[in-house]
Amino acid sequence: MIVTTEDKKNVFLGVIQKIKKGLGNEENELVIIKAKEIQLFQNEESKQSYTFLCWRHVAKQAAKKNAGDFLCVQFRADTGDPFRGIAERFPRSGKFLSGPGQSLIYAPIMNKYYEKNVCSCVLEFWTRLDGLRYEICSYSNYMAVKAAAKIDLKDSVLCFMTTHNGVSTPYATTTIHNNRIGETFYEDAKN
Repeated sequence: MIVTTEDKKNVFLGVIQKIKKGLGNEENELVIIKAKEIQLFQNEESKQSYTFLCWRHVAKQAAKKNAGDFLCVQFRADTGDPFRGIAERFPRSGKFLSGPGQSLIYAPIMNKYYEKNVCSCVLEFWTRLDGLRYEICSYSNYMAVKAAAKIDLKDSVLCFMTTHNGVSTPYATTTIHNNRIGETFYEDAKN
């Protein structure tokens, strides 16, 4: 999927299919990544593949990635090809699609609490406008059981959530273990 940051930048979220590393000379190093958009909900149609050209310092970061890895990349679109872009950076976190009471967050888990059928996770993320921020996601009932069992402190998560009175409640969460996409669990009513 392609989302927008609070400062109007394009971010692609997907899985790397192919990667060509170490192209070009030392001054103009190039890595090419081909990736497919992720599907957060099972009823979504098959997604399009995109190609990202990674130059210089971004290429050095891209060279650490492998096929099958989860990809979060901020990019500028290539005007000649709608499915190709120039990679600008690889965010480790961010808050996207901010709207009235709804958001999408990609962030590492900093802490997790589980007690009486409620699982609360503290997410740490960075925005260009506000700097370092924290969000608390509260899972309840059967989602709490899944969250407690599936989410580890070493993980990152991709969460669609609603916020009410300062409490964020995820209705769809995809776990990301060691750069690989894990299980997606969600509230049936939001499917």
